[in-house]
Amino acid sequence: RQKYGVTNSDFVYLVLGRICNVKGQDIALRAFNQVSKEVPKAKLVFVGRFDYEPEFYDEMQKYIRKNDLSDKVIFTGMVERDEVLGWLKYSDIHVIPVRFMNSGAVVVESWISETPVIQSDVVDPNLVVEGENGYLFPREDSKTCAVKMIKAYHERALLGQFAQKGKELVEKKYTYQYLT
Repeated sequence: RQKYGVTNSDFVYLVLGRICNVKGQDIALRAFNQVSKEVPKAKLVFVGRFDYEPEFYDEMQKYIRKNDLSDKVIFTGMVERDEVLGWLKYSDIHVIPVRFMNSGAVVVESWISETPVIQSDVVDPNLVVEGENGYLFPREDSKTCAVKMIKAYHERALLGQFAQKGKELVEKKYTYQYLT
């Protein structure tokens, strides 16, 4: 966090993965535009390479400039695994705005890192139970995503419990021994 100018009092929404249309980072960005008006000291951090779909990344940059979000949105680019794990550990919540995903592995990784999640409803398998171990929003619905992001901020005292319930599920059903 310190490396990127993120303070301990900032509320960090993490989006992890290469910047591309299928991952839906633009959905999180549009949602964050609303969130940033209601959540003081909010930061949106995109961790992952941004050279995969340059036009998509350029459109996101234009949106950031147009909506004066430059001081609130961070792109790290590709980072080493230790830094990825650090972002998972020290972010307040992981936003997974995907348009399509046929593996819930990123949710499992978040929970094992004790990080709560907000995800679109197209992650398969969907392991998130709304209000029990995370938050859900309909695919491509940035308005509802914003509502859930704001809700997470207001319910931040519960986020540790959400992450813990997710972690318990991972430790019970998603270990190598169990899956084997």
